[in-house]
Amino acid sequence: MPISHNLLATNRIGLSPLSTAASAGDINLLKQYFPSLQKELSEQRFQEIITNRDQYGRSLAHHAAALGHSEAVLFILQCIDADKRPQLISIPDNAGHSVLEYGILYGSAKALYELLKMVDAKTEVEDMAEWVMPEPPPLLSFALSLKDRREILAAWVNLFDTGKDQQAFINNLPCAPAEKEAILEVHQRLFVPEWVVVFYGSAGSKQSNLESVLSGDN
Repeated sequence: MPISHNLLATNRIGLSPLSTAASAGDINLLKQYFPSLQKELSEQRFQEIITNRDQYGRSLAHHAAALGHSEAVLFILQCIDADKRPQLISIPDNAGHSVLEYGILYGSAKALYELLKMVDAKTEVEDMAEWVMPEPPPLLSFALSLKDRREILAAWVNLFDTGKDQQAFINNLPCAPAEKEAILEVHQRLFVPEWVVVFYGSAGSKQSNLESVLSGDN
C-alpha cells in the first residue's frame, strides 16, 4: 500500500497522521513524512496536500498554529511555494481563525514576525511610523485587543528597519505611555542582537540606552 495512503487516511474524527503530527508540533515526524510523500508523489500533489484544508477548514499549518507550535508552522510553510504562503496563513478555518490569528493568540513573537513578513504586513502600518494616527488595520487591532500583548506588538515593531521608525510606530499605538516603554523593552529583549544589548547596557540609564539603540545614533 502506498505510503501516501497511510499518511492521508483519516480516523473517525477526520484527522490523518499528517494533521496529527502537525497538531502535536512534531517536526521530527513531519521531517520523516514529507520526504516520503515527495518521493511518491508529484511536486504539485505534494504542495496540494500541505495546502489543502480538511473538514475543519484547517491546513497542516492551521493545526500546528492552533496549538501554539510556532516552529512547526514555519517548517510547514517553508515546504510550500512562497507565493502560496500569504493566502494559506490568512484564510480562516471553520472556527473563524487564520494561521496569523492563531499566531497572535498562541505563537511566539519571533514566529509571528516571520508570518507578518510573509503577508507584507508592514505596508498596512507604514503610516503609523510617519507621525500620523491612522486606524490600526484589523490584524493589529486584534492584537491590541488582547490582554497579554507586549510581545505580540514587538513583532510589528520589528517590521520597521530603523530605530526612528520603530519608535514612531510605538508612539502611535493606542497604549498608555508606560506600556509603550514596556513594548520597547520587550522588542529589545526579543529582537535586538545580544551584542548590542551588552554594549549599550554598560553605560548610561536604561531609558537612554533604549533610545540610543533604537535611534541608531551609535
